[in-house]
Formats: sequence, C-alpha cells, structure tokens
Amino acid sequence: MRSGPGFLTLRKRLVIVFLLGILVPFSLTVLVSYFTIASIQENQIRSQIRSSLAEVQINIENAIDNLNHVSQQLALGGHIGTLLDDYLSSEGAYQRSSLREQIKTEMSLVSYSNPNVGLTMYIFEPDHNRDFETFPSLPFNPDKLPRLVRRYLITYFGPHKSLQLFSDRIVLSALRTADIPGHDGISVYLETSFKLAERILESPARPIVHYLFLDEDRKVAYSQLPAAFPNGEALGAVTSPNNQGFIWSEAVSHQGWTLVSLVAGSDFNRERNSWFGAMGLLFLLFAAVAALLGSLLWEMVYKPLGVFEKEMDTIERREGEGSVVPLKIPEFDRLLFRFQAMKARVHNLLEEVEVKERHRSDLEIEKLIYQINPHFLLNALNTVHWLAVTHQQPEIDAFALSLTRLLHYNLSKPGHLGTVREEIVALQDYVAMQKVRFDLTFVPSILVNDHWLDTPLPRFTLQPLVENSIYHGLGDDGFIGLELSEAEGSLRVVIEDHGPGIDPSPSREGPEEDRRLGMGIGLSYVKRILDHHFEGKATICIRSEPGRGTRVEIRLPPCEV
Repeated sequence: MRSGPGFLTLRKRLVIVFLLGILVPFSLTVLVSYFTIASIQENQIRSQIRSSLAEVQINIENAIDNLNHVSQQLALGGHIGTLLDDYLSSEGAYQRSSLREQIKTEMSLVSYSNPNVGLTMYIFEPDHNRDFETFPSLPFNPDKLPRLVRRYLITYFGPHKSLQLFSDRIVLSALRTADIPGHDGISVYLETSFKLAERILESPARPIVHYLFLDEDRKVAYSQLPAAFPNGEALGAVTSPNNQGFIWSEAVSHQGWTLVSLVAGSDFNRERNSWFGAMGLLFLLFAAVAALLGSLLWEMVYKPLGVFEKEMDTIERREGEGSVVPLKIPEFDRLLFRFQAMKARVHNLLEEVEVKERHRSDLEIEKLIYQINPHFLLNALNTVHWLAVTHQQPEIDAFALSLTRLLHYNLSKPGHLGTVREEIVALQDYVAMQKVRFDLTFVPSILVNDHWLDTPLPRFTLQPLVENSIYHGLGDDGFIGLELSEAEGSLRVVIEDHGPGIDPSPSREGPEEDRRLGMGIGLSYVKRILDHHFEGKATICIRSEPGRGTRVEIRLPPCEV
C-alpha cells in the first residue's frame, strides 16, 4: 500500500527522529552546563584546593611532631641522651668504646623503627662537628637552612635539600639542644625520610598546586615558585598573588608557621575552557552525524530486513537453496550466507528426522535382539558354572564365575560410570581369568584407601592398563602393583610392573602384534574415556625403562572426585 502525499517518507522520519533525539538533549545539556560550570568551579575546585591544603598542613604538622618526639629520645632525659651523657662523662677507653657502639646501635634502631625519619646525628659546637651519623652526611651549617619556627630548645626547618651525602632530595628537619649537663653546645639534628617530604608536597594532577612556607615572621622559608616568590622575601613586599594571576589559599599552623597554596589562574580555568571548546565541536559533529545516520539507515537496515523476511518465508514453505543476491554490506552479506547455510542444515535435519522415523521400528527390533543376546550368554555361562560344580572342576567353575561377573558388570550397568570398588572387583576377576589362561602364579598388589572406594570412575579404566602390564612380558616372578591415593585433593591411580619395559626401538613383531594384544587400543580407550568424562582435565603419565618396568599414573581433577 502506497502512502499518501501528506505522509513523510521513512527516510525523512529517521532524519527528524535522529535530530530531535540527539541534538535537542545535547543542546539542553550544554545550556544547563553553561550556567552551572561557574558554580561547580567555585565550589568543587576551590573546595578541592582547600582540602588538599588542609591535608598537606596536617601531614607537615605530624612530621614535625614526629621529629620532636624522636629528638626527645636523643636529648637529656631520653634513653640515647642518657647514654651520650655517660659516654661523655666516662674516662675508661673500653667503657667509652662500649657506650659508643651502644649509642650507634640505639640510633640505628630508632631510624629502623621510625620509617619517616631519615638522617640523624649529633652536632658539636663551635665547629659544627658531626658524630653518630646514621648515614654519611655533608658539613652542617644551620644558617644555610630555611628556619621555619623556633621553640624552646628546638628549631624546625622548612623543606630543603637533605644533608645526606650524594643526595639532593627534599626533606624537613629539626635541631634540638641536647641539654647535657657540663657539655654545652651539643645538638641533635634529624631529617624526615625522602619519601615522606616528597609525598606531602606532591601536587594533584589538576589543578597544579604550588606551595609556599612562611616562617613565624611571614617570610618565605621555602617556595616552589622562586621566580615569583623568592626565599627570604617578606610577604608584604610581594605584589598580591591574585594580581599576578594566582588563586591564593593559606592555612596557619598552631605551631606558628603558615602554608600557602598557589594555583595559576590559567590552570584554574583550563578545564572550563577546554570543556566549552569540546562541547562546541561535539555539537557540530553530532548535527552532521545525526543527519547522515538518518539518511543511511534506510539503505543499511530497512532493505536488508526485507531480504531476511523473504528468506524466512522460504523456510516456512520448505523450499530448498536458491540464489542469493549480495546486499553489498559485508556484515549483512555474512549473515545472509550463514542464514542460507542454516536453512540448508534445517532442511537436511528435517529429511534425517523423516528417515529416522521410518526406521524407528527397525531400531526397536534390533534393540530387543541386543538385549536378548547378552542374557542368553549369561545364562549359558551359568550353566557351565553348574556343570563344573557337578563334575567337581573348581578351576572351570572359578573361571566361569569370573567371566560371568565381568560380563554382567559390562552389560548390566547403565551409562559409563562405575565406582572404584566395582572397578577393583572387575579387575580381580580379569586377573583371575588371565592367570588361568596363561598359567601365571603372581598375585597383584592392590593398595587403596577405603575413603576412595565409592568414588565415581569410568568403567574399565583399570583393566586395560593391567592388561598391558601382563602382555609386556610379565612372568611368574613378576610384579604388578595398583595404588589409589590422594594427591593435592585429587585421586591418583598408579599401575606399575617390573616387566621388561617398552623398547623404544621398532618391535620385531610389528604393529599387528601390538593390535592383537590390545595394547594400543586399550590405552587409547582409557585416554578417550577420561577425556570424555572429565573434559580433558584428567592426565595420564607413562614412564617406562627397558629392563626395569613401566609405570602409568592417572590423576583425576579435584572437583570430580
């Protein structure tokens, strides 16, 4: 049915739907974002900067408090300070040497137990001599260090390069007067670890934050922007940071120093500017893509759907394969050809079902015949058993009973799974028959934990492996061992013999003799039946040495045992 002149075509409708569905929500989103981005910037970004500033302030205060706590242990009243007092007061060489080693040990222990503490040493005035260093160090000069704040007996220094030898990494430090009676001019110098100071001063990815440390006189003790805010410069002598294009935030510590964070205005507004630029480009791109998609959807979707609808009608009419017209769209062409192949398979399956229905009665008759024959064979063996009992033939009687049980185990149990207990009984019957057949006198060694007797196991897994051991030249004085045990939560089955082993050279009897003995077929059966039941997770390992025997090890996956 053709549409009237007042109706829009599908192509036009698709274009309109795409324009309305994509551009209108996008335009509204841009407009709303335009009026909210300023608020987001002022609240979220400034809050992030203040939060980061407060976190850095707390971390620095904790680092300084930790330096203060550790330095007290090295001053008078602390354990190490007491040892130093004894060392300086002692006169005996041996006692001084012992105390010196003890002080070094205690200082190393302090550094080891405080991972946030780095270089530690004692300073002796007036020449600033260094002793008991935990690491090799450079000459000490407190006037070159950026003093942050001074309190009673202790001075804290802002970030500076470490005095540790061969290192230029940034640390915080403290200098405490040891206050040892009779020995003025002794101080304790401590630094934070490298990682602690660098982690504290690490700036977030966006926006990039720079820090200033101001001492108790509000002079710059440390600056990450030395060109704009040089060290030692009083803050009042510097032009207002906001006028230099920086966003200023500061936090005053209860310890007396001040931390300032500076964010460049261009970096502060970078996200907003880049966001607006991207939105403009996306608006133009979406407009072009929406129009293009609406126009092409007709060619790419609607026409191929009509072709698939016709192909589905042919399945209902049960028509065979026909000519396929390519749609010139690779994805749809692949689907169309696969649909044709599926249609052919469905047609073949329907024909197979019809053939199977015609032969179902024949299969039922064959099934009945297969069920009758085994029962006849078992009844005949039972008759042989009673004849042997009647004529007092115990060997024939035992042979017939073993064969009857073996056949009954093979024919009467549905499916392919038995248990370890049933496998061992069947194996014993098989070995009894082989001993009569080949006039053997050996007794197999069977070791199995009662815990595994009811474990499911594919039927006739053990018998082909024992059969190989017998056919590999086992004599009356030979040995065949079977062991079932646990290995890493799984069932391990080991069958080994002391026969001549497997000769790596070609057999003189040839492959025909091997097939007659059932060696290749038996091992192949065991591997295939294990792969089938355990989905390839079971493993078989065969090791053989000429003259020493063969060992076969099977491991079943833990989830299956």
